[in-house]
Amino acid sequence: MSLSRLTALEICTNPTDLEFQIAESEGKHAIMVTRGPGHRFKLLLTTEAVFESRTVAVSAIRSVLDVALREGKTAFGEALGMLDQETIDHIIQDLQEQGSCSTYLFMVV
Repeated sequence: MSLSRLTALEICTNPTDLEFQIAESEGKHAIMVTRGPGHRFKLLLTTEAVFESRTVAVSAIRSVLDVALREGKTAFGEALGMLDQETIDHIIQDLQEQGSCSTYLFMVV
C-alpha cells in the first residue's frame, strides 16, 4: 500500500470530510478511504482484500492517518482545523467497533 504526499495532506487538511470503510471478502479485508459527500466521495485510497483480519486493516488505516498527521505537521505546523490525535483515536474506535467511520458525522447532533 502506497500513500502519496498529496493524498496524506488531503486527509490531514480535511478531517471533517472523510469516509473510512473496511470490507470483508473471502475471509480477508480491504480498506477504502474517500472524501465525504461534499466531494462526492472522491476516492483517496483503496486496497484489495489482503488483510488477514479487521484488526490488521484497522492498523493499516492507523498507519495512513499517522503518516497524514506527520506530513501535515511538517507542511503546516499545528494549524487549526487539521487532523489531530483525538480525531484519529475517534476514527480508530469507530473502525474497530463498526468497520466504518464517517468523520463528517462527528459534529452532527
